[in-house]
Amino acid sequence: MKFIWLLFFIEFVLGAVIKVVFGYQSSVGIVLFLIHMTLTLGYLMSYSYNMKFILIAGFIIRICGLLYDVYFDVPFLMLNSSTDAEAFYEAGRGYYNDTSLIFTDFYRRGGLYGKFLGIWFFLQGPSRLWAQYLNTVCGLSVLLMLIKTMNLINITRKTQLIIVTIAAFFFQSVMKSSTLQREMLPTFFVVCSLYFFIMWLKYSGFNNWVLVWLSLLAASFFHAGVLGVSVGYIFGFALYDKKAKKAKFKSRSLAMISIIIICGFFIATYAGNIFMRKFEGNDFDSIAEKASREGRGGAAYNVGINVNTPIGLVFGGILRAVYFISSPTPWYWRGLSDISSFFLDAIVYIVTLFLVFKRRKVLFKDENWAMCIIFITLCIIGGTFVFGIGVSNAGPAMRHRQKLISLFLILLAFALDAKKNKTSKLSFMNK
Repeated sequence: MKFIWLLFFIEFVLGAVIKVVFGYQSSVGIVLFLIHMTLTLGYLMSYSYNMKFILIAGFIIRICGLLYDVYFDVPFLMLNSSTDAEAFYEAGRGYYNDTSLIFTDFYRRGGLYGKFLGIWFFLQGPSRLWAQYLNTVCGLSVLLMLIKTMNLINITRKTQLIIVTIAAFFFQSVMKSSTLQREMLPTFFVVCSLYFFIMWLKYSGFNNWVLVWLSLLAASFFHAGVLGVSVGYIFGFALYDKKAKKAKFKSRSLAMISIIIICGFFIATYAGNIFMRKFEGNDFDSIAEKASREGRGGAAYNVGINVNTPIGLVFGGILRAVYFISSPTPWYWRGLSDISSFFLDAIVYIVTLFLVFKRRKVLFKDENWAMCIIFITLCIIGGTFVFGIGVSNAGPAMRHRQKLISLFLILLAFALDAKKNKTSKLSFMNK
């Protein structure tokens, strides 16, 4: 995967140099795209046959979606594409035409992703194909990071093929990898944070600790809701004792929690508008109002709670998290589109949690797997709790839970392998 991103970086620098020397040339973005796509396909040929087939097919279907969305978009809009994509593009063009607006909130609907596109266009020119291709590269990189993570925890080859196949053709992932929306960027950084977290569990290392937080902060730049994932990481860093292979509270735990709190306070104070934008200005009343809000529009769902106490927020948030994971739930189905959405999307999350619960006895026989699964589950609980409070529609729920898909797929890999392996084969923490 390093080759893919090194090549992308070199081409990005080349594009910036060409723009400075010759001015914006619309053909440059097309050429850079074709070069990177071709060499990436060649790189994917280095994988074993079965995995190679899945990766290439997943990459090609994303490329086809990308080209359709950029150049055709008729007779119908890209499935699951929204007006957000056009708003992001227009915001990016607005910042490109007047870079001083980057330091204001003029194009508010574009958010930080709109500003990101504005800077991208300033450096590369307003080639939508080249900018949108970044999401495709992130979508492919999620698949490759899942493979690296599963290799790290010794998941069997057969299970890896199942997980990568699901990820390669997962409807939301394909759509978000093909359109000019922000979802694939935080999705990629979340799976990176998970990989470095498991690296820390297995090998320790201050560098892995730092990379976990840098990855999560990068994800939060595009959507602060992913910071809910930090719950699992905080517990892992504070409590996991590698020698004892279990969670233990000791003096180091207090020190670690203190360091994380201090760093979090520093970031919230000096860079909160960058990494914690969604949480700015939210007191208990405003959070409670969101947790009690009914959805609007055809895809709305009503959790049926009225939050007015902290305890009510906890239980209400848990209930909303359940709706967030499983919507569109059968009792809100309006027709074939909702039924398809449920079986193409929500079913993956539901089946994952069901299998982990069903096979918990085997999974938890090995303390290493148990600790890893518990921390990942806490990441999911934290992430779905935050998103659940703020979401009341099936469409946004599908879009936002996509950011957490890697956490679910690694849990699913554990659950599928638990059926095949004996306890003696489950350990993966030893060097």
